[in-house]
Amino acid sequence: MEGKERVVESDFQKGVQAHAFTDPPKEFIGKLEDVIAMPLADRRERAIFIATMNAVLKHCKIIETTLHRKDEAPEACAVEIASHIRNTLGSKKVGLIGLNTLYPGGAEQDLRCRKCAYDGPQPEKYRVCKYSVTVWDDNTMTEKLVQESDIVLMTGTILVNGSFDKIWSAVREYEDYLV
Repeated sequence: MEGKERVVESDFQKGVQAHAFTDPPKEFIGKLEDVIAMPLADRRERAIFIATMNAVLKHCKIIETTLHRKDEAPEACAVEIASHIRNTLGSKKVGLIGLNTLYPGGAEQDLRCRKCAYDGPQPEKYRVCKYSVTVWDDNTMTEKLVQESDIVLMTGTILVNGSFDKIWSAVREYEDYLV
């Protein structure tokens, strides 16, 4: 990603909303068949597609939470995720991929997070230690992050920005959990 991320919101069946992040947002009004027919050639189209599919899955009751939290709520979300991982899988070393996963503020100690590949805008700003997590460049360190982690926790942005295939290949090679 190159610029500041923005939220793209989909409204399916007049009332089921869902979000996706992208740096080049695009307004779109159309039918589900139009979204499905998109070639997904750029981040704008992929963001519309992901937001729409999230809304459709929510409408079908396959997923529940499709709206990103605001203000202080991302920290609460991170604590919930950490608690879920700890209660479900026990104590694991977690590799974080994506800006939103940097919000833990304390959850990273609980998860034993030590490393993070950053996959968002302005990466030079985040090649530092933030919330006790060392932030790595996704272009050079993703494979090492996956190799050294028990679980890889990533944001949905990887589906929009086109980095999923690279990350998925590394996850499959090292047989880590993907969350």
